[in-house]
Amino acid sequence: MGQVITFYSYKGGVGRSMALANVAVLLSGWGFKTLMIDWDLEAPGLENFFREYTDVPGIADKNGILEYLGAAQKNGKKLDWRDFVTAIKTPLSKEPIHLMPAGKRDAEYFKRLREFDISKFYEEHNGGKIIENLRNELKSEYDFILVDSRTGVTDVGGICTIQMPDMLVLLFTPTEQGLNGIKFIADSARKGQQNLPNARKRLQVLPIPTRIDSNTEFKISQEWTERFARELASYYEDWLPKGVSPIKFIEIAKLPYVPYFSYGEKLPVIEQGMGDTGGLGYAFENLAALIANGLEDSLQFMDDRDGYVVQQQFRYIAPLKTTTPLHVSPDAPIQVFIGKSHKDAEKVGPILSHLKILEHKYNLKIWDDSQLLLGDDWDKIIKEQLQTSEVVLFFVSQNFISGHYGNEVERRMAMNAKPVKRIVPIILDPSLTSSHQNYPLFAGFHGVTYSGDPQSIVEPLERLFSQIREQRNAALATIS
Repeated sequence: MGQVITFYSYKGGVGRSMALANVAVLLSGWGFKTLMIDWDLEAPGLENFFREYTDVPGIADKNGILEYLGAAQKNGKKLDWRDFVTAIKTPLSKEPIHLMPAGKRDAEYFKRLREFDISKFYEEHNGGKIIENLRNELKSEYDFILVDSRTGVTDVGGICTIQMPDMLVLLFTPTEQGLNGIKFIADSARKGQQNLPNARKRLQVLPIPTRIDSNTEFKISQEWTERFARELASYYEDWLPKGVSPIKFIEIAKLPYVPYFSYGEKLPVIEQGMGDTGGLGYAFENLAALIANGLEDSLQFMDDRDGYVVQQQFRYIAPLKTTTPLHVSPDAPIQVFIGKSHKDAEKVGPILSHLKILEHKYNLKIWDDSQLLLGDDWDKIIKEQLQTSEVVLFFVSQNFISGHYGNEVERRMAMNAKPVKRIVPIILDPSLTSSHQNYPLFAGFHGVTYSGDPQSIVEPLERLFSQIREQRNAALATIS
């Protein structure tokens, strides 16, 4: 079942919708099926963050959550929510992001909004059951449902913060209103969930300070951080390991103030990337990784942030389309081809040594050019091994990119091969990730960035090999 994550801010202007949109981009880029719901009915427009990738006027002219709920209130009609969804694909997306807009922004929009009475919806039209059914259907369809909630204390905001979420992401600036407001909402939401007819796990609460300028106002920033840690300790301590100070978490997880991104609706994770540790793209990647992992292993997040983020990228592996011929025996090895530059032997060697451990467990046959012998027709053998492989691991670096044979021959052959290969780029140089130089080479292929620990590569690959083996056996079982 998927998870419903509500993004809430007590006051406007804290970057709530921007945070949600950027997190959605990253989750979809990691292969998660992600839905955004624009539930800020009084100030809709979440689609504007994606104006370069979708038809914004077309979405604004499309029915949304207001019409879905309005039809239930007006005539008890249950509509298919899928008719209200638009798919959006960004340069980072492995899965399209789906968006359910607030509603059709025509001349009658605000009239329909005024006519929608939350109290009557719940009391006279079985609204609680309608919302619960919608929630369950969405959770069965998506990995993550991100809800953009209205600010302040409203009836609609109550749906978003009480009935809908499994996790409440509370964004706030260092102001009295912002801090006290999210504390009130967090306590109200938890109390409200206790009164729901359907039992729920304890609501996870993730307070995230935003628009923090630690560079020019360090002393004031530090004072506010200490106050956040003190007054929000009970929420952090629900999931932080015992003995870990919330101050340390806040210092890493806060969203910095970057003036450039204060103008217009922007996606820093695409425009800026995630390479700048002081940038918003990097900070949104932190938030997305925490959400993807359900706030688990937060100690690793603080001790090994990069490794933690890399792991989230492989927590989900898309279902495979097997390319294995049906006559292949269940015991046949999974052929794995290694593409690399000889200049990267020092980095690649330890990873290959760890991979060798998996050979017997998953019946792998791993081949790389170190197995060539004197006198071999190396070009012929490499192409034969590449052609018969099912999985191709390319170790991508500046050396690989500048090399002719690996980049121009092996890579092109793998991408054009029939049957289709499962190609996994392993990025050895982190600068390639931040600068996106690797995307033109491996557009559309989900890869992983090497953190320096071979196990960070081996663990996601082990999940991949396990799934290939399971699906191969299942396919063969159907014809036996």
